[in-house]
Amino acid sequence: MPFVLTPELKNAILFCMENQNETFLLDTETMGCVPAAEGDADGRRIPLPEWTPVHGFRLMEEFTGRMKNPVLQAALRQVLASRSGVFRRFREALRGYPEFDRAWHTFKQEEMGRTVDGWFSKISLAQTLAGLGEEPEETEEIVQSDFLFLRRPPSRPLRIPADAGAGSDGGPEEILEQCAAEYTECFADGVRHAAGQLFARIPAAPDAGIQELFYAETPAGETAGAVLVEYFGSAAGRQAAAVTAAGVKPAFRAMGLFSRLLENAKESAGRAGIPLVYAVPFIQPWLLPVLKRAGICLPFVPDGNR
Repeated sequence: MPFVLTPELKNAILFCMENQNETFLLDTETMGCVPAAEGDADGRRIPLPEWTPVHGFRLMEEFTGRMKNPVLQAALRQVLASRSGVFRRFREALRGYPEFDRAWHTFKQEEMGRTVDGWFSKISLAQTLAGLGEEPEETEEIVQSDFLFLRRPPSRPLRIPADAGAGSDGGPEEILEQCAAEYTECFADGVRHAAGQLFARIPAAPDAGIQELFYAETPAGETAGAVLVEYFGSAAGRQAAAVTAAGVKPAFRAMGLFSRLLENAKESAGRAGIPLVYAVPFIQPWLLPVLKRAGICLPFVPDGNR
């Protein structure tokens, strides 16, 4: 089943989180909640977000602190301070104030919902990376005579999926489209569509920055890989450069080709005295060390050194 947090699944998770008598897991194949007692023999079940009485108590404290009714606020603070039958007495105190009782349930659902959203985002990323699989890190030195390194402006817009008939020339544009489609294939439909829309903003337009393809060909004329760089700036000159698409054919990976293409792009930006950033909408884990070694700035990845 698609790895998507539907409203029905979210409600089921919230219900299970509040059940303090039993522990539940998310089955990533059926996308349903199952009792933890059933075990996880096949490794497909994930613990739900942690939600203990301590979390619930802190939520009640926060809600009470936001109270605009001083009488009810004082009563709730007294309940919280008693530390005895707190949850039951808290609900009973609110029953006499229907408006605040509804506000409490809304507040609790929204706050717990944020917890679920954050948890699901993390496990969704983990599932996506697992689906992408491990790519070997580039370790071998590429021989200059093995490839021709070329550069030119893109000849047409890029699309995911490639426009019918447009992506059949085997050139660098097609390589970029194929690799982008490969990287997004395991994403949920909505995420894949969003990535495709972002990728579709890449092609040059009359008011866009200057674009340039850095690509490699075999002696037989086969395109092996490419990166697309867009230069930004005013009429007075270029001020920044960004890699907005990148890809290497599977048969040519782990040969140092991607690193060499990045070096060529970085050298070109360096000659213009401008920085180069990596702004591709999706980054596979194996690319991170390659980009780090190349000294390419990653504007969308937090820098742990700062």
